[in-house]
Amino acid sequence: MSESDSSNPDLRDLVASFGGYRAEQLEDQGRLYQLFLAPAFLAELETNRCCLLIGGRGTGKTTLLKGLSLEGQRHRLAKDDSKLSSIGVYLRINSNRVAAFTGPELKQDRWNRVFGHYLNLLLVDELLRTLLALSEARSTEAISREGLGLVCTALHLEHCSDLPTLRESVRRALIELEAAINNIGDGWDVDLSLQGQPIDLLVEYLRVGPLLRDRLLFFLVDEYENLSESQQAVFNTLIKHAKLGYSFKIGVKSLGLKTRSTLVASETLSSPADYEQIDIVSKLEAEGFPQFASRVVQLRLDGLSRQSSASRGSIPPPNVWLATLTLEEEAIKLGLESQLAIMTETLKSQLGQHKYNLFIDLALLDQYAVFYLDARDPVAAAERAIADPAAWRQRVDNHRYAMLFSIRQRRVGYRKYYAGWSTLCSLAAGNTRYLLQIVNEIAQAQTLSGNALEDEVSPEIQTRSAREVGYRNLTDLQGIAKDGTSLVRLLLGLGRVFNIMAVRPEGHAPEVNQFAVTETSDDRMLERTGALLDSGIQHQALVNFAGNKLARESGETRSSNFMLHPIYSPFFVYSHRKQRKMRISPEELNGLVDKPAQTIRAILAKTGREGHLDTSEFESQLSLFASFYEPSDTA
Repeated sequence: MSESDSSNPDLRDLVASFGGYRAEQLEDQGRLYQLFLAPAFLAELETNRCCLLIGGRGTGKTTLLKGLSLEGQRHRLAKDDSKLSSIGVYLRINSNRVAAFTGPELKQDRWNRVFGHYLNLLLVDELLRTLLALSEARSTEAISREGLGLVCTALHLEHCSDLPTLRESVRRALIELEAAINNIGDGWDVDLSLQGQPIDLLVEYLRVGPLLRDRLLFFLVDEYENLSESQQAVFNTLIKHAKLGYSFKIGVKSLGLKTRSTLVASETLSSPADYEQIDIVSKLEAEGFPQFASRVVQLRLDGLSRQSSASRGSIPPPNVWLATLTLEEEAIKLGLESQLAIMTETLKSQLGQHKYNLFIDLALLDQYAVFYLDARDPVAAAERAIADPAAWRQRVDNHRYAMLFSIRQRRVGYRKYYAGWSTLCSLAAGNTRYLLQIVNEIAQAQTLSGNALEDEVSPEIQTRSAREVGYRNLTDLQGIAKDGTSLVRLLLGLGRVFNIMAVRPEGHAPEVNQFAVTETSDDRMLERTGALLDSGIQHQALVNFAGNKLARESGETRSSNFMLHPIYSPFFVYSHRKQRKMRISPEELNGLVDKPAQTIRAILAKTGREGHLDTSEFESQLSLFASFYEPSDTA
């Protein structure tokens, strides 16, 4: 928001209501639990079963885990501590600290024991911190002296008389270990605890006392992907052997579980025997993401309406507030009527007046399909449409949405509208943060355009806002992912290919916006391709889904199809819907990163579209990357 905009009360209120998307930001503002809405599948986490919560950034892992924490339970259930049926201990894996537990100074098995000791201290410390925050912890004897003594012995600590003293000792030992870990040498030595034993002892004795009696205990571990493969094996051993008194709820990015191995060679983590795997996006889509997201957005809009500085009416629900277009209405806005007036002029003399009158009585898109589907002989196509309108309509049905992209060829202005609540939810694809970004962008654009915030939002504002969010997330990839530059280049290449195939639809199936990777005999190329795809999935640049049996038998690597995350489709202008695929070789996929202009041309040449790469026909937003698409990189 610019300095001149800061005096606008509507914009100030927007920043207050939508200024934070990440759970950490909202928590800093004291608003995380005020805005928390429990999805239906939360009940699956509120059991004594270990769970692996999988989702990309922005899908809500941290919010869900914090909602199960002690503080989250207090706010969410509005109960006093004595009535809580579960206690959640939240722990975020700090990548800077865990990265110190590796190096040539120690052999790997020694590092595993040191890291196991570190986890013991870390989990015991967080458990004690959480329990001491309970109101009844101040007025009850939470654990027996025998229990305290055994826990201290297990951690090699001096005997402690109560929980606060134990916490101080554990905290000191934890900090001393972290301070010493970077000074490890050949003579470095420390008394190590047996992995998991202090946790088991502490929980065992706490459960016979008032703090944990008849309560479930959850260790809520966030950002599990920050652990190395060997560190995950250490933690996996804890999960594998978690006792009945507690369970782990693990938040991890897609593909962030690097191994299912444990420290016991013959044991691995397996689902559902050891844990329940919960994919957030799949769960939200199954329960109805638009309905859940509507509640999330409405909570913020209601808060915006209550802002004291705003003299406005109530903002309608998202499905009412955001204008929706039918396909025919969108075609008209894209200029189809004027296009048809020119295109059908040649049909009048060839069809005769009677047939021509029947033809122009057809729906606009049915008329346009004559030129879209049968450009070589539109007269014969028109006669077929007139002779059997129902059969023609059925043939056209699979192409109605795809036709919209071709209406505005070689003309300035919007080539496609992305508008309406269901469309915007589809762009977010189960990612709540993406959807909040779009709604925030829409609300600010609505205000800056001079419209009342509660007025219906036009398709133009929605489309422009969705495009801006796609652009912002595209450029943000460079700072989020280690190989962010390669991911940006891959998206720019694929996005341009799908854009041209959308606006130049002749010669291929409609709405091609997916790809499958073919086999190669080059192992290094295959390895690089796999790493690039995995990174794209983990950072929400790509989404993947299982391919069919035929695809697996046709020589394609993996059993997956891929597509750019739908959030990017308004920026590149192609269909966001999960539709049809093309095949791309590993060499072509990597060529989009290394030699984009040359590779884009080669991919499009397979369908005769290499002649449509003129940057003068760019969507206006793609002109920002015009140099990327220039053929200066040809070998």
